[in-house]
Amino acid sequence: MPAIAGPYLSVNNLAPLMVILSIGIAICIGIFMADKKVISMVSSGLFPLSSLEALVVVFSCGLALCCFSSRWLCDLLISCGLPSFPLVPIPTTNILVGSIVGVGCTKKCSGVQWRSLIKIVVSWFWVPLISGLICWFVLAMLNEGGIVL
Repeated sequence: MPAIAGPYLSVNNLAPLMVILSIGIAICIGIFMADKKVISMVSSGLFPLSSLEALVVVFSCGLALCCFSSRWLCDLLISCGLPSFPLVPIPTTNILVGSIVGVGCTKKCSGVQWRSLIKIVVSWFWVPLISGLICWFVLAMLNEGGIVL
């Protein structure tokens, strides 16, 4: 959550605790509203995982999040003359899907449900577009209503 809250903490006048609590509540609402069909597609619809494979997927997800959010690691790589990871927020779901497909491809690529993967990747393009339009509409309504943000 610090990767999500970071930009808001530096720009907003709210107390850091309020920003983090707001983001935490938004994430919880998103989890409770998530469709069971979507969760089952990511968990078993792409490629059925054994316990060891699931552990590898979760470990690689944590490692990728650490690499792309660690200022210390970025500075260390640059000081050694190596290229660094960009310090950008990365959605955990994207990492998990990539890790599951990676594990599936190490065993047999035919076991990966490519149709499910295509649906997920297409949603990665549509969701930001639709949420951006919703945010634009809400902001336009608030500004037209005399509420200045």
